[in-house]
Amino acid sequence: MVKEFISIREAHLLLACSDGHIRNLVDKARKKKTSHPIPFLDLDGVTVFHRSKLLEWAEQPKQKLRALQSSFSKLGVNLNFHPSERVGDHSLY
Repeated sequence: MVKEFISIREAHLLLACSDGHIRNLVDKARKKKTSHPIPFLDLDGVTVFHRSKLLEWAEQPKQKLRALQSSFSKLGVNLNFHPSERVGDHSLY
C-alpha cells in the first residue's frame, strides 16, 4: 500500500533532490514568490505533501524552463532530455 501523504524527507527522496531544496520550494510557495508553487499542506506547522499531486506538479513544465528552452531552441540547442539519460555518458561520442 502506498502512503497518500508524505513528509518533506520522503518528498526529497521521491523527487531525488535535497530536503533543503524542498524546503526552499515550500518557502517560495508560502511567500507567493513563484508562478508554479509546490502543492503542500501545513498541518499546524508540519508540512506534508499529497503524493500524487506532488508527482503531477513535478512532471508539469515550469514557465522559466519553457522560456529558456524556447530561447535555446532558436539557437539550435536542444535542452530536452529524458531523465533516464545519464549525465556524463560519453558512449555516444
